[in-house]
Amino acid sequence: MAHRPAAWFRNVAALGLLVAVAMVPAVTALLHGSLPLWLHIPLTGLALTLLALGSAVAGVAMVEFRQRREPAKTGE
Repeated sequence: MAHRPAAWFRNVAALGLLVAVAMVPAVTALLHGSLPLWLHIPLTGLALTLLALGSAVAGVAMVEFRQRREPAKTGE
């Protein structure tokens, strides 16, 4: 990952955020839908997992993006 430019991490962060935000209406639809319980629980768990992974990817990529854009600060 050392050879990736800062813009690549910005794009990954945007994609992760898009996935996380897209899961919000999906979770709402699953919670208010009339699915059988054996299907409702795994689908809701999958949607919540995708939401969590998308936000985690967005956060990690944004930290890496900021580190690549700003030079390292010394303690002096």
